[in-house]
Amino acid sequence: MTMTRTEAAAKYNAKNYGTLTVRLDKNLVNEFKRITAENEDSQAQIIKQAIEAYLIKNKKEIPNMIIAGKTYKVKENINSWSLTQNVSNGFNINLTVSKKDCPTYEELKDFITKNN
Repeated sequence: MTMTRTEAAAKYNAKNYGTLTVRLDKNLVNEFKRITAENEDSQAQIIKQAIEAYLIKNKKEIPNMIIAGKTYKVKENINSWSLTQNVSNGFNINLTVSKKDCPTYEELKDFITKNN
């Protein structure tokens, strides 16, 4: 069966996106809509950035990863992991690993162990 473009888009969106619904005071919503329209800002982008900032601010500290005697400082980002290894005074190696490849800390640790 062939899908229409609309059906294909709906299937993609259902697989890759979630929906967040909130009820807010009408005055707050109307003011938000008015100001974002005046500034030609994307309402979705503003909300997305606020959520990302909240998540980054409230993430629990991730322990350093020690593999084969090497210590990696690990930072969790929205779509990736950042790892930093200090190899000598002032010289660091920085790695970025996509969360598509390693969604969890444990999978990241396995990945680094295998590819160290």
